[in-house]
Amino acid sequence: MKACTKAARLPPASKVKMIHKIDTKFVESMCSDALQELGFIMKRGIGTLNFDDNFYYWIGLNSGLDSGSVRINPFVGVHSRDVMKTIAEVGGAKYKPLQSATFAVFLGELTPNTHQFIFSNESDARVEAKRLASAIKEFGFPFMHSICDYEGLLPLLKKRVPILGGYPQRYAATLYLHGDLPGGNEFVDSYLADTKNSEKDVVEDLRNLKTRFLDG
Repeated sequence: MKACTKAARLPPASKVKMIHKIDTKFVESMCSDALQELGFIMKRGIGTLNFDDNFYYWIGLNSGLDSGSVRINPFVGVHSRDVMKTIAEVGGAKYKPLQSATFAVFLGELTPNTHQFIFSNESDARVEAKRLASAIKEFGFPFMHSICDYEGLLPLLKKRVPILGGYPQRYAATLYLHGDLPGGNEFVDSYLADTKNSEKDVVEDLRNLKTRFLDG
């Protein structure tokens, strides 16, 4: 007796749920759509939401690939137009509106359980993007709101002065713009007096900041 094998019947192609590999551009597009629903204006992975005539809520979609998945650990913070414009001017550079945060942290530092968002395939990308937007609304908004003024921003900038990256200039400019001329002068003088602080660009910018506000 001959063995008889019967081919398994496959469902029509229209009924097969296709799972496509994910790519960064697709993920960022899904996240942008979700964040736009919160009021953010999205451009090249950066989201901004106007708070007043100086401050903006600021989000950066920090992304990376890992074993076929896209991981997003967004930055949340603020952009102060006056601080960043002042720093650009004293440094002889052109101010680039909203391209960088004056201060930001990873969203994962603010949330109790979620440190990053993982996108494995296109079928669940929209759900994960909405979860990201929900976390930003719940945890990011209160944080951004709390530092949308100089008083809230100053202590955070001060802590980052030792790591450089523009923070000495941002801290000094914020002191001056806040109207604390003595505090600004004291910081600049002490920073310049410390022989360990020899970074040419930082030293020149701080000197220019002090001169600008003394003359102003």
